Formats: sequence, C-alpha cells, structure tokens
Amino acid sequence: EELLAQSNKEKQEVTASRLRQQHSNTYVKLVVERLKLLNPANSQDMRNQLAQAGMRGTAPLYTFVFLRFLLPILFGALTALYLFVLAKPEWSIIVKLLVTAGAAGIGFYLPKVLLTNKAQKRQQAITRAYPDALDLMVICVEAGLSMEAAFNRVAEEFDETSPELSEEMGLTTAELVFLPDRRVALEN
Repeated sequence: EELLAQSNKEKQEVTASRLRQQHSNTYVKLVVERLKLLNPANSQDMRNQLAQAGMRGTAPLYTFVFLRFLLPILFGALTALYLFVLAKPEWSIIVKLLVTAGAAGIGFYLPKVLLTNKAQKRQQAITRAYPDALDLMVICVEAGLSMEAAFNRVAEEFDETSPELSEEMGLTTAELVFLPDRRVALEN
C-alpha cells in the first residue's frame, strides 16, 4: 500500500510539474505572439541555431525570443535601480545612463552567447564520440545489419556515454525510416 501511495504521489508531482511548465510556456508564447516578437524571416535561422544546441520544437524558440526581449529590460531596470536609488555613486547622470544602457546591451546579447556556447559544447561532445560510433557502425554493417538497424544500434549503445550523439543518431534513424530518399535523411 505504501508503494502504491508513493507511486501515486510521484505521478501527481510529475503531472503538476508538467502543468506548471505548460502554463509558463503558454504565457511565454502569448507574450511573444501579442508583441509580435517573432520575425518569420529570422525564425528558421533561430530554429537551426537552437537545433545545433540540442533544443528542438517551438517552446525553446519562444523562450529564446522572450528572453531576448525580457533580459535587456530586466538588466537595465535593475542597474538603474541600483545606480539611481540604492548605491547612488558619485558619477554623473550620463555615466549612470551609459552603464544602464551597457547592462541592457549585455541582457540582449546574453541569450545568444549562452546559446552559442551550448551549441559549441554539444558539437565538441559529438565530435569526440563520433570516431567510436563510426567504428561500431562499420562493425554492425559488416555483421549484416541494415543501415537503419546500424544507426539504431549505435544510438542505443551511445545513450549513456554520449547522449548528444545518441539523439542525433536516433533522429537520423527515424528520418531514414520515414523519408523516401535516404540522401535527404543523411544530409539532415
């Protein structure tokens, strides 16, 4: 009975966590759409950059755009509050405004810098694990497995050691199965 009660409690916590996450995502999406922050012309480039960092789907896109909108305002407001109300340093108003504008600029570029760093770390992790994955794939194909089965096997084997490479191999496997042209799936 205790195990059943604990299992039900864990399910309720997971459900509550998902509901909170969905609620916050819908709020972010609502703000982005109301303020028309998402430019369709830049949308595909942002999606590609997010995919390189391992974040796929619409939720990361909306979150990224929302943070690029919110952080400059937040950094600028907090800096202005600190400089004009709390600390009151002996600087001229122009210097205080320049520092406030600099903080807002940092807030604007911070999400982009963090995204670039995450994409580079992910790319390095994939590059480190790729030679071993390629060796395993050659062994699988020489053993008689099809290309899809070899990709699937590599994805399963590297799930623990390199989740980034495993995810990419899994996506390639799915595309090999569903896309009619293998070349397109392998290029993706």
